[in-house]
Amino acid sequence: MLRKLIKHEFFASYRRYLPFYVTLLILALLNPLTNYSDDTFYLNAILLSGAVIIVSVMTLFTIYNMIISLGKRVYGKPGYLLFTLPVTTTDIMLSKIIVNFFWIICTVIVSIITFSVTFYFFDGSFSSVFQMITLFFIENPMEGFVSILSLIIYALYSIATLMFLFSFLNLIYKGERKILMGILIYFGMSIVIDTVYQILVPHQELTTDLLSSTTYIDWTFIGVYGCITLVLYISTYYMMDRSLELQ
Repeated sequence: MLRKLIKHEFFASYRRYLPFYVTLLILALLNPLTNYSDDTFYLNAILLSGAVIIVSVMTLFTIYNMIISLGKRVYGKPGYLLFTLPVTTTDIMLSKIIVNFFWIICTVIVSIITFSVTFYFFDGSFSSVFQMITLFFIENPMEGFVSILSLIIYALYSIATLMFLFSFLNLIYKGERKILMGILIYFGMSIVIDTVYQILVPHQELTTDLLSSTTYIDWTFIGVYGCITLVLYISTYYMMDRSLELQ
């Protein structure tokens, strides 16, 4: 049943993402085709600006789609049908986590490819973003591994935060101003989590060895936010499975 939920969730969301991805890649490919010169400088600048704007919009759009997937499609009208199916709370949560994590990673990859291709035509001025990233991983494999793991943890944390937010909101508030309450709860959660992180993680000066200091901070980030993410998922599961009253 989990496979069917993932398939349904994927087909319900892919039409939202593909147009943005295709538009970004087209803009990236148009830059090299203009054969960079003084005559095409302004055209290239416009294409580059367009790519930056679309990447920013796509990032916001990814967050918006996560809100729709984890909020409306669970606790709105589609949620009635979802919870009448012979599925477990674990299956529902896993399907949401897997599909939304997949789209987050796709957004990151498409953004990297876009800027890599876009900057490639600047011979001697800019090196390929992809080449810079590859060189970093070759020269600093451990730091590269920690960076990827940090990205994965933060993506899972972002999904966990929204899942917990919507579960908690629908559990404690039945009024009409859910958007306002959701925003207030979100900022309250952010302040609490940031405070906990600042308390648990001592201040580390980046003065002597930048890479080792940065790696230390990344490992502490992974540890603290990994634990917070786990707590959020467990709490969400409890509220959905035990105490949640769907509207």
